[in-house]
Parts: sequence; C-alpha cells; structure tokens
Amino acid sequence: MRKIFHYLENICESREISNERIANLLGMTPGSVSNYFHNKQEIKFVSFLKLIEFLVDDESKRLELIYEFCKTQKQHIESDRVALEWASNNGQLELQRILLEKMKNNKTNGPHTEPYDILFDRNFRKKSSFETFLRVKNLMKKKYRRPETRALLEICFIYSHWDQGIYNYSFFEASAKSVRAELDLITSEDTQFIKDSFEIRIREILANAYLKAGNVQGARDISYSILRYDNLHWFPAAVLSTYRVLAESYLFTDKEQSLLYLNKAISMLANSPLQKNEAKRQGVEATADHIRIHLGEVEKLFLHGCPEKAHYLASIGQKESALKILSEIELKNGKLTAHQQYYKALAHRDNNMLKLAQVSFYKESDFFYAQLPEFTEFYS
Repeated sequence: MRKIFHYLENICESREISNERIANLLGMTPGSVSNYFHNKQEIKFVSFLKLIEFLVDDESKRLELIYEFCKTQKQHIESDRVALEWASNNGQLELQRILLEKMKNNKTNGPHTEPYDILFDRNFRKKSSFETFLRVKNLMKKKYRRPETRALLEICFIYSHWDQGIYNYSFFEASAKSVRAELDLITSEDTQFIKDSFEIRIREILANAYLKAGNVQGARDISYSILRYDNLHWFPAAVLSTYRVLAESYLFTDKEQSLLYLNKAISMLANSPLQKNEAKRQGVEATADHIRIHLGEVEKLFLHGCPEKAHYLASIGQKESALKILSEIELKNGKLTAHQQYYKALAHRDNNMLKLAQVSFYKESDFFYAQLPEFTEFYS
C-alpha cells in the first residue's frame, strides 16, 4: 500500500495539491489524509476510487492502482466486498477472481462470497440457467447474517428466472420489494456503494421487465432514472443494459431514437472491459442485429448467433437458408422461441404464421414484442 501512496504523493507534490484539498474532496480530516500517505491507516475503497479519479488521468494506470490496492489492503474487510461489487459492475473478471479467492480465505467475508460465485459463473455461462436456479435455491436456505448478502442472493434468484425466459413482471416487482427491504437494513456508510449498486441493479431489472410487459413508458422512466444517478461511471454494466432497453423501447415508434441508444450501447461495449463478459456482449450484439434488421439498417451486423443469421436471411428473402438454420435450432432445442417462430414466418412471408408467432410472444409474457408482427410490412 505504501508504494501506491508514494506514487500518489509525488503527483500531489508536482501539482501542489494540499492534504486539505484532498480532505475536502473525500469528506475527511487532513490528518486522515496524512495517515493514508504515510501508511498509518488504510483508506476505504470508495475513497480510494475518488482519490485516484482526482489525481490520475490515465485510465489504465488507475486500473493498475485498483488491482494493487485490492491485493494489498488488509484492514478494511468491507472494502473487499465493495471492490468486488465494483469489479462485477465494471467487467473486471480477473479482479473478481482475485477478490473472491482473497475473501474466501477470510473468516468474516468467506461465507458471503457464494452469490458472487454465481454471478462470476454467469459471466461465462458455465452452468445452465436451470442449474443456476437450483444453486440459488439451495443457498437461500442458509441463514446469512448480512442484509447485503441476502439482497444479492435475491438478485441472483431474479437473474436465474430471467435467464430461463420467465418474464412475469409481477414476480420481479415482488422480488424488488424483497431486495429493497434488505437494503433498508443497511446502515453502515462503508457499504453505501453496495446499497446504491443493488438499487441500480433492481432498477435495471425492472426496466427490462416493464418493457417485456408492454409498459413502455414505465421502462423508459426507470431507465432515465438510472441515467440520472450519481457517479454513474462506476456502474457501466447497468448503463449498457439501460441503453439497450431504451433502444428497444423506441423500436416501433422512433427509428432515430432507437438507433441513437443502440449506437451508445455498441460504442460503450467496444471501449469497455464488459466486452469480455460473454453474456453482456452477446446480449448487446443480438439486440443490435435484431433492431438493425427490423429497421432495414443491415450494413453493420454482427450475426454471431444462428437466430440472428436466420432473421437476416429471412428478411432479405433467402427463405431456404433461413429455414435450414431454424430447423437445426428446433432439432437441437426441441422447439423454437417466439422470436424464432417470427423469423420462420418472415421467411415464409406467411400472415397466419405471424399470428401464431404473436400468440407465442404472449405465452412467453413478452407483450412488447407481441407487437412485432403488426409492424412487419407484409402483415395485414
């Protein structure tokens, strides 16, 4: 830790930045700042974030300092939990790995790493959504002392439903209340970052659920509330998801707005470690392909997934090629999703099949995309 603060101290000296100025920035006394720089006291993770954002312009250097901080800090065990939530939000998978191993060896933090293990595995899709659901259910039988652990486990439970294609917004609203009830029990200033982060996670989930339910304005209102949040740059995963929701919400009503938010999401992903998160990357790219194909903007498609390829081929009249892909998907999975049924109808240019696809969207509780057939040109 001394090495880190020796580096920061040199910056302060070269820029003539006093301890008083830093103390005002961090909301503490100049004496505490002096203790940090002279290795007499360990700084908390959020204060460290604010400090390096103020002193260090180079983003890669900041990240290097964060890694070093997380490896060397020992006294503030709350900092490890806060740092782990920051790493999860920022797509820092290696830092998550480091912190998980570090925390598992700590008697206080060890039992509380289990939900983060689930989130870490979810990044790489190591287990099926149903296996994750069962894993979460088993963990929920345990008696966790900390409300933030109980809250995160409830969030994992929500994610496990979403990943299985369960979009019932009433369930998500009820679960959000459970999470917020746990958050109300968090009073320590040391875990305020976690409290804020979990609230943003809940808003992100609800925005997606509202969109699926066809409550477009509700989805937009929640999305805009996320974008107005303080220190939003600490929560890029939620911002990325929010841009996706907004892009989809304008799909049927405002092409320019839809593409505006879509391009924000793509640009953000391209310049973020979040692109290493397979679930995030594939989700954004699949959404981008779907929106662009529907809007006739097919110059910059990703087409990494078979469903997206089938959609594209169906949209340009390559019927046989599209149907071949869809047949392979159906053979592998035993059925087609509502979206895939829509692609099949699009390939056939068949209004009756479009109506059947619409019924499937309703069965999946996806009331937003149930409108999709009605916004298809040959639909009557």
